[in-house]
Amino acid sequence: FIVFFFFFFFFLFFFFVYFFLFFFFFFFFFFQAEDGIRDFCLSRGLGDVYKRQVSTQSTWESQMKYFILCLLIANVLANKCGGNCLTGTCPSCPCGTVRTRVDVGEVCRRYSWNFKCCVCVVRTQSSGNASAQHFNHNGSFDVGLFQINEINWASCNDGRPPCDINSNLNCAITIYKRAHNRWNPWAAAAKKCGCWNSACFCTNPFTFTLEFQPL
Repeated sequence: FIVFFFFFFFFLFFFFVYFFLFFFFFFFFFFQAEDGIRDFCLSRGLGDVYKRQVSTQSTWESQMKYFILCLLIANVLANKCGGNCLTGTCPSCPCGTVRTRVDVGEVCRRYSWNFKCCVCVVRTQSSGNASAQHFNHNGSFDVGLFQINEINWASCNDGRPPCDINSNLNCAITIYKRAHNRWNPWAAAAKKCGCWNSACFCTNPFTFTLEFQPL
């Protein structure tokens, strides 16, 4: 629910940015008055007309440069970290600027947890983008498929951001096991996916084993 509203307001913000730029371009470029129509002083000859034409041309060039600059700024804001920054406010790009789409189902099958919960949590957290980055209000980063918070990087990836699939999966498994084989650390996603307090489904409800499949 929170993620939905975030993307909704994120979309609205850039929609209004582009709408404003379009409005500016439309009125300041296509509705400029012809030379002399709105000029209070009458032309005193060809020399005066020529000077005003040069002045008008210079104004148009200035406005065009300003418009292009505004478009470039809006484009940079809309593509922070190449679109990998989920909040659009990332001060840096620890997982780079290239999107990395992966087969979420294939990754989730590498460990014996609730497969449906895994797929749902990953898609909710990162939409299957292994380079996804989220900048939190407390100044920390969540990165990768499972959006691993940097407070866990030291314990699962030697302090480095787990951006690649294998290291991110290893961190997720470490956190999952630390939470007694439950999805609770991914609170919002777990609740949305119906996986709160949900461990792996096993044939015998009283005994089960967790097997790590080689990456």
